[in-house]
Amino acid sequence: MVRRVFLAIILIATLRADGIFESLGGQKVGTTSMAFLKIGIGPRATGMGGAFVGVADDPSTFFWNPGGVPNTGNSYYASFAILPQDVYMTCISVSKDLGLLGNTGIFLIGLDAGYMEITDEYHPYGTGRYFHFGDYLLGVNYSRRVTDRFSFGFNLKGFTEEFYNLRSYGFALDVGTYYLVGYRDIRIGVSLSNLGPDVNPGKGYLSFPIPIVYRMGVSGLIRDNLRVAFELDKPSDNVETLKLGFELIPVKKLSLQGGMKLNARPPSGSFPLSGFSFGFETRIKVFKIGFSAVDMGVLGLVNRFSVEYRP
Repeated sequence: MVRRVFLAIILIATLRADGIFESLGGQKVGTTSMAFLKIGIGPRATGMGGAFVGVADDPSTFFWNPGGVPNTGNSYYASFAILPQDVYMTCISVSKDLGLLGNTGIFLIGLDAGYMEITDEYHPYGTGRYFHFGDYLLGVNYSRRVTDRFSFGFNLKGFTEEFYNLRSYGFALDVGTYYLVGYRDIRIGVSLSNLGPDVNPGKGYLSFPIPIVYRMGVSGLIRDNLRVAFELDKPSDNVETLKLGFELIPVKKLSLQGGMKLNARPPSGSFPLSGFSFGFETRIKVFKIGFSAVDMGVLGLVNRFSVEYRP
């Protein structure tokens, strides 16, 4: 029965996704700052198309759903992403199980675009002077399992953005909940990310809001080794996005992921399925190694790598 329901949802969502969302939401693009706060963390989650708020069981859930952090126990995690135009993004996290007191953790995110040569109307090929662009974030988490099926959590984050000789600072709150239904490992996750004040680079400059993102998702097993996940994202600066992801475990110690956005897919590039993502995760002794590739249309593939250790 559960398998039939999931298959029906997949069919309906695939056929109707492009028509059920407001097109006017696209007019909000570019109305917020600190866009790096929306870039997904972790190859497993991004390999599933970003449909992870209702999965929330590995250390990347610091980003997707802080309410799922109790599922990670004691963990050490690092991920690395190669974004278009030689932009690199790194995330490091540590979580600690405090027993009856709950869970806590800390995570660092850094995005670095390197140095770029300054141009002007008189020097279109460069002035010989350079500027640097980068984003940096430090966050702390507290979460707690209230019952064997329900947990909640929140992140407190401080971040900064460096651009030429300007620097912006900000802080934000994330909140999330995680619920285990108790049948076919069906999980429901809800999170609200980046609740915080506007930021600006200093006196005399305009202030802009940061991108608030509401996520609601569900996942479940349609077979013992196959999980399907659905997620609805509502960012404050763009249209709603419906995501579909799956994870298959063909053999022990290996999992395969796939997913895509059912609407808002990027313009096609060289990859035949625009917006599709895929990845894998394998266990090597006490470590989990992950990889994913996400098609960004004309911008090409974004590759991510991760290493996870749980004592």
